[in-house]
Amino acid sequence: MSTKRPTASRLFGQELRRRRDDAGLSQEQLGKAVRVTSSHISNMETGKRSPTKAMLSALDNALDADGELRTFWERLTGSGRPAYIEEIATTILHAEAVYEYQVLTWPAHLQSQVYVEACMRLGTPWISAEERSRRAAERAAYAEAVTSSSTPHLWLVVDSSLLERRYGGDEVALKQLSFILDLVDRDRLTFQVIPAGSPRHPGDSGVFKLITTDTGQEVGYVESRLEGQVTSSPQHVAHWRMLFAALQSAALTPEASRDALRKEIQVISSE
Repeated sequence: MSTKRPTASRLFGQELRRRRDDAGLSQEQLGKAVRVTSSHISNMETGKRSPTKAMLSALDNALDADGELRTFWERLTGSGRPAYIEEIATTILHAEAVYEYQVLTWPAHLQSQVYVEACMRLGTPWISAEERSRRAAERAAYAEAVTSSSTPHLWLVVDSSLLERRYGGDEVALKQLSFILDLVDRDRLTFQVIPAGSPRHPGDSGVFKLITTDTGQEVGYVESRLEGQVTSSPQHVAHWRMLFAALQSAALTPEASRDALRKEIQVISSE
């Protein structure tokens, strides 16, 4: 039986609680100091919620930590890599199920290496070729670890425009779509496409993930260009659950979505 390493948020939570105890503050007192509820502080201390950049600054100020909490959070992932990326990657790797809605790019755990390299080359041109290759290999290995296992169960709803995007050109797009089709054909991924003209499309709230963890707890995850946020708030999770159900109802069936994927592959192959 393998032992799972603590996630970044759990390790951070232990440090936060130690510093709060040393300062002689209750969760309620610290919450008031940083303008959140005591349950918010509790969720961070137990690793159920990760801190935003703004929260890290507020906690450092409230606990007179002189930036040490922010530095600790960054060190948890090494080399200054954004901690929320490590947090969500670890959560997905050990999850029971992942439900996701995407518009612009395929999820990190469903990306082929050539697709990763193309997205990085175009989206982060300041990264060196060597660094880009290293990161692409790491993400490809991560995708392999997720998709080669029987869990988590993967369910993905995408906007139809994602099928038509050609990051890196036709050859890259063909390899990426073929990679997705293989997962669908192997029943490793349940895949649905929302037609652009759907009158019931509820996806204007942005992309998100719903994750059922290995403990049975459900968490939600949203990400912007600069930061990501994991939350286990029952209210937020319930809202995203309803939204995902609405997205499913507006999408094509899994069978029709597979046909749409195959059709797009044929279009690229004939170009």
